[in-house]
Amino acid sequence: LTLIGGRDNLGQAILMRILTPLGELTALAHPDYGCRIWDLVGRPNTATTRNLMKLHILEALAGEPRIAEIQDVTVGDVPGTRGTVAIELRVLPVAATSPVVIGPFTLEVTP
Repeated sequence: LTLIGGRDNLGQAILMRILTPLGELTALAHPDYGCRIWDLVGRPNTATTRNLMKLHILEALAGEPRIAEIQDVTVGDVPGTRGTVAIELRVLPVAATSPVVIGPFTLEVTP
């Protein structure tokens, strides 16, 4: 195992926060940790669903104390697929001058 720190650690922490269903860590005294994007699984991959996904990601990122500014969250469809979305994030860490870019990574919203 290798420990990571700094900007790489922040990127990993953000991904874990987004990929964890909201409330999953309530038993560990972290009821507000996670993201509600999993509530959207099974919905059609429409602009409305992608906008809701963006909103849920923004809400989840608001809980990360190491982020000074959320510069961009992009959620788009993946051409040639029915239920896949591509996500890319750009955040400015506290006390930093350059952003951390996460992604693009993909998620399946429609089975």
